[in-house]
Amino acid sequence: MKKNNFNNYPVVTHWEKSKWPLVAIGLLGYIAILGFIAIFIGLSPQILFVIYGVFIAIPFAVILVNRDLFLGLSAWFLLVLFSKVGKITLPLVPDIEPHRLLWILVFLFLLAQIALKKRRMLPITKIEVAMMLFCLVCLMSMMRAKTLFVAGQGLTIRSFLEGYGIPFSIFFLTKNIVQNEQQIKKLFQILFIVGIYLTMTGIFEHFHLRALVFPRYIMDPSLHVHWGRARGPFINAAANGAAIGMLFLIGLYIVIHMRKNISRKINLFFIPLMPITIFFTYTRSSWLGFILSILMIPIFFRGLRKILILGLCILIVIVILNWSGVSSKDRYRGGITYMNPVYQRVTLYAASARMFLDRPIFGFGFGSFQEQSYDYLEKVEGIPVKLRTFGRHDTLVGILVELGLMGFIPLILIFYYIFKQSVRLYRKLGHGGFILGHRYYSFGDFSSA
Repeated sequence: MKKNNFNNYPVVTHWEKSKWPLVAIGLLGYIAILGFIAIFIGLSPQILFVIYGVFIAIPFAVILVNRDLFLGLSAWFLLVLFSKVGKITLPLVPDIEPHRLLWILVFLFLLAQIALKKRRMLPITKIEVAMMLFCLVCLMSMMRAKTLFVAGQGLTIRSFLEGYGIPFSIFFLTKNIVQNEQQIKKLFQILFIVGIYLTMTGIFEHFHLRALVFPRYIMDPSLHVHWGRARGPFINAAANGAAIGMLFLIGLYIVIHMRKNISRKINLFFIPLMPITIFFTYTRSSWLGFILSILMIPIFFRGLRKILILGLCILIVIVILNWSGVSSKDRYRGGITYMNPVYQRVTLYAASARMFLDRPIFGFGFGSFQEQSYDYLEKVEGIPVKLRTFGRHDTLVGILVELGLMGFIPLILIFYYIFKQSVRLYRKLGHGGFILGHRYYSFGDFSSA
């Protein structure tokens, strides 16, 4: 196998294209033979499905592990955007969202490649150790609080998987699949294309250009509570604003390190539009996060100071011109003075503080915040808001209450180790290239904590 000068690890070679028609015919024949045998001996449909799962998925995985998994990882990022569209419905198979199915396949293929020695797994760092420890605490907390399995509902781990399990696994997948600088560049470009899509969709959504909004469900007023704000395919204005804010920084980084060509001009056209869509989310947390990230950029790119100052001045002028809307209590025009959400969160934090002091070490159990908060909600002096139950609006505070210090400390360690490693890698960056410039490092440099 050929060597990669980026990490000196073997690069997985691709199968010759001429072999794939034969492989496809062989798999179809294999499926047909198993089906006839199962029907002949009278197996139930459920057992037949298990047979297909074991005797077809495994050899199919063995074949596919010889292919590059970067495409599968990239497709997963795109499918996540449209997770609200619907599910795959197959006979005798539980409904499963497309991005979850792809996540399972890519994860299994990566493990198979490692088992077959087609790929070397990178060393486990303190980041992954903290992630695994946090997941272990979550599962033990759910068993202790009896929120892992609820009668009539079965396993109730969706919030755990969506919030932590799958994101942590994607960190592991990306680390072991994205192998070189060229793939990092491609991944950045894919993510920036996503940013362009979210930006334009938010603008079309704001101006009610229904024909230009895809998927159509974004313009359905019956879905969720953020109707009238730029909520995008997430059906959540806060998530949409946070995503565009992060993708704005990726786009800016691409432009800085891109040669002067037509592609760079196209990117330069879309980048100024991204703050506009963030504004149309009418979400104060998204505005604040974007402004703070902009203020951090000159620390790393001093040459952008004048441009960023000019951009902030333009943004301030736009806000001043639209101050009647921004300062109104109407959330769909700005709503910066609409205080009910602020009052609710103050009440929530007061209740959370009482809950934490009651059970500071192990908490109340993962997934039990809303149920347990009833007994801790009290009237806060000076806040004219009716008391009611709340969901977790703050991840860190929610974890502190549900898992106590046993879960909060590993979560903080994850952020700490990522920040520490990021600073360490930033100091190693070369000059002139997209990521590493003309200098190359082994994966050991990038994976050791």
